[in-house]
Amino acid sequence: MFADDTTITVCGKNLEELQENIAIVMDEFSSWCQCNRLILNENKTVITNFTLLRRLPGTYFDSKLTFSDHIHYVCQSLNKAFYAILQLKDVLDESGIVSVYYALAHSHMSYNIMAWGNAKDKDRVFIAQKRLVRLMYNIKPGNTCRPIFKSKQILTFPCIYILKCVLYVKRNPSWFNTLGQFHQYNTRNGRLLSIDNHTTNSFKQSPNYNCTVIYNNLPNFLRDIDKYEHFKHKVKSYLADNVFYSVKEFLEKSD
Repeated sequence: MFADDTTITVCGKNLEELQENIAIVMDEFSSWCQCNRLILNENKTVITNFTLLRRLPGTYFDSKLTFSDHIHYVCQSLNKAFYAILQLKDVLDESGIVSVYYALAHSHMSYNIMAWGNAKDKDRVFIAQKRLVRLMYNIKPGNTCRPIFKSKQILTFPCIYILKCVLYVKRNPSWFNTLGQFHQYNTRNGRLLSIDNHTTNSFKQSPNYNCTVIYNNLPNFLRDIDKYEHFKHKVKSYLADNVFYSVKEFLEKSD
């Protein structure tokens, strides 16, 4: 006689605790099988690990998509960059320090930023970035970093996010509809992207929605550029010159 497949769920706060709990449960279940004259087929017994936190290439995803764990990881990376630059400041010239910044800090801030760059804890990353810039250019506490961001053409964390969003739209125009597609007249707003009707806050957190809103708020002279590389260069210069400290600040700037 064969019994149906049986599933046992075991929980643990960490891997070590989970392994201990599995061993205990398996002993108890084996004893139960013996008492009930059942034979446990160990060759067909499989342990499957499920977790609420998953790191896909370079990015930590949690069950509620808060990205708090990933932001913590990025902040740790920026802190490591801080101490690396602290050790190298007296050895390298400015161009060398900037190269270290882009290798150890900018790369972590920009990677897959469209997924997590608008998360609740995003400001932690920007604070860590400004701490780095203060170290690189000897900016005293209490003094603003804006002039340095502009003069050195270093994009703020919000500007990195904005740049990635608009480049995503420009690379994938067929994935978005423009207002001009819905009527035959050539109007000033014909190049604006249409926004799907929505009723939930979760929709407003989606990358596609944010990309659409951000792209629509670019100045007309930037949206009118067709060639991708030229568009990328001009948008990057525009963001570096304006030094936006938040997406809200960018959206509120008039054309």
